[in-house]
Amino acid sequence: MRIKMIYLAAGNSRRFGSNKLYADLNGKPMFLHGLEALEQVLYKDPDTELTVVTEFERILEYVKERASVFGDRIKTVPSPEREKGISYSIRAGLLGERADYYLFCVADQPWIRSQTLLELLKKIKTGGYAGGCVSFCGIWGNPAVFSDALYPELLGLTGDTGGKKILMKLENICFAEAKEARELTDIDRMGGNDMNFLEERIQKDGVVKEGNVLKVDSFLNHQMDIGLLEEMGAEFKRRFADAKVDKILTIEASGIGIACIAARYFNVPVVFAKKSHSINLDGDMYIAEVESFTHKCKNQVIVSKKFLNKGEHVLLIDDFLANGCALQGLISIVNQAGATVEGIGIAIEKGFQSGGRTIRNLGIHLESLAIVDGMDASTGKIFFRN
Repeated sequence: MRIKMIYLAAGNSRRFGSNKLYADLNGKPMFLHGLEALEQVLYKDPDTELTVVTEFERILEYVKERASVFGDRIKTVPSPEREKGISYSIRAGLLGERADYYLFCVADQPWIRSQTLLELLKKIKTGGYAGGCVSFCGIWGNPAVFSDALYPELLGLTGDTGGKKILMKLENICFAEAKEARELTDIDRMGGNDMNFLEERIQKDGVVKEGNVLKVDSFLNHQMDIGLLEEMGAEFKRRFADAKVDKILTIEASGIGIACIAARYFNVPVVFAKKSHSINLDGDMYIAEVESFTHKCKNQVIVSKKFLNKGEHVLLIDDFLANGCALQGLISIVNQAGATVEGIGIAIEKGFQSGGRTIRNLGIHLESLAIVDGMDASTGKIFFRN
């Protein structure tokens, strides 16, 4: 069997503002992350070969160097009409000798894992599928693989249309589940003019620290920019416009300010879960245990039963979503009360951690105003999800 892997690295980076494939990501140019994953596939699957579609000098030089290791199993081809859309790069990669299957990967998808690619190829080879792709929690994404029977349809793509429209028509397809949502993420932005208001502020004033720490204390969770919080409150109202909300629930302390401003737009009260008993707490309590990613400790969070009632519809609001433990504690409290979690609004989600996946797997409507998919403490760069 012959599998032709095609690495699309010819994009013009219109939205990024510069050649994003050269952008530094965790100490390496972006294009190298995906290429290294594909090289691991070359090592482990002798049926594979790799064609890199590019005209960029640094990528051409790198592939030429790697040919000393892989021989004619790795090569480059140009895409002189790439400005007309991705279909022209797809066509450039397909031309030449035919194969049994064609696996397409994009160079601005740096977090794809070689294990995920190998799983996809294993399924396509043993199951006789017409095509397949990587998915995450039911969401289809790249990379995608197509049988040779679909070769004419792939050649017939036009403009900026990719192969997904072909997969959507098929019944006999397979999926390889990504370990994390960010494996499916392509980076169109790092800075750039199309960021939303919160992403712009994070890019401007956020500070990246070692250990995947993002400090936003100058405007969000120590010193608070009320104008920014007003924008956030309005955006949460827009995103949950159709939701029935009786109360907003948050957790002390950083979520309180955001929740209070948001509550003005929903015209509902705010309840915040306390992290310790005090003389001000009396009567029966709802209690849940949560672990803090920031403070590396466990706390009991507490809400008085008189402030959360059976049958109420509750919107949860918080500043950060990392591993999701705090939210799971709040969800537990709402469930204890016999109320309903109507949705969850988050200011900043760390998309490279498991919390977002965990919460979405519960089937809860989650809206994050900014999703950070990567940070580089050495350069201070922050990568946002589309």
